[in-house]
Amino acid sequence: CCVDVGANIGYYSLHMAKAVGAMGKVFAFEPDPTNLERLDRNISLNGVEKIVTTYPLGLSSETTTKNFSRTPDSNSGWGRIVDENNVNSSLQIQTITLDEFVAQNQLEKINFLKCDIEGHEFEFLKGADLTLATGKIDLILIEYLVGQGHSLKDYIDVFQEHDYQPFLLNLDLIKNHECNKHGFNIMFAKS
Repeated sequence: CCVDVGANIGYYSLHMAKAVGAMGKVFAFEPDPTNLERLDRNISLNGVEKIVTTYPLGLSSETTTKNFSRTPDSNSGWGRIVDENNVNSSLQIQTITLDEFVAQNQLEKINFLKCDIEGHEFEFLKGADLTLATGKIDLILIEYLVGQGHSLKDYIDVFQEHDYQPFLLNLDLIKNHECNKHGFNIMFAKS
């Protein structure tokens, strides 16, 4: 079982589908309607409709309606959930917490979860607290963006609180994250 949070047009979802095979399941979340349409088309072109299920939802700290800012480049993955007062918001999307989704779908185990939601990752983590606390996710690949109001230490602390540790990473590079001014992906494994 794999979860792709911020699936965009399906790069990770399609690789996940290949990895889990016919007996596995991939849940792909993409709130941008244009990207969701492309995601669904790519799933169909690759013949993995029975493996990958798409959801036109964002994952966040609460189940509600939020503003979403789309980017001019309709093929980019830079769309993001924004503050309700943000004038650049271009559409309203529905959000759900990972905890609620896991409960609704009675998921006992998620083998791999990828989260790349352009700076909303910390809000996602708030909505995944129970899932993390119960150790239902084996591996997590999550994006860390510099300058989004939370330090790298904040991210690591959330995971370590739930017994997740950085995995297969150059820790010196992470500690010196100034070398990457935008951000990078971090993988965590359940201890």
